[in-house]
Amino acid sequence: MERAAAAHEALTHVVLTGGGPSDIAQILVEQLRGTVAVLDRDDKILAIRSAGQRVEEEPDLARRLHAEARSTGRCASAAGAPDAFRSVVAIRAGGTHFGVLSLTRHG
Repeated sequence: MERAAAAHEALTHVVLTGGGPSDIAQILVEQLRGTVAVLDRDDKILAIRSAGQRVEEEPDLARRLHAEARSTGRCASAAGAPDAFRSVVAIRAGGTHFGVLSLTRHG
């Protein structure tokens, strides 16, 4: 709970002070570790940051999780490459889809 509250507070500060996708990705990496990617509504990478744990890309898994997150409005997660786990959440406001946040971590 404390970690979630700290991440929420840091993200709120970044957004309220005019931060962009790179700033958001950096805050999430600092709080959650792993690799964070911020993608736009067309799945174009706007920012990517890593805590040093680069994980091989798995385009099919990424597409499936992006589609699931978009259609359900919930976080979609799955095991990927050996010892890697990926979570994707849609960035939405009302009925408008703005993109996705993707977190990939080892362990």
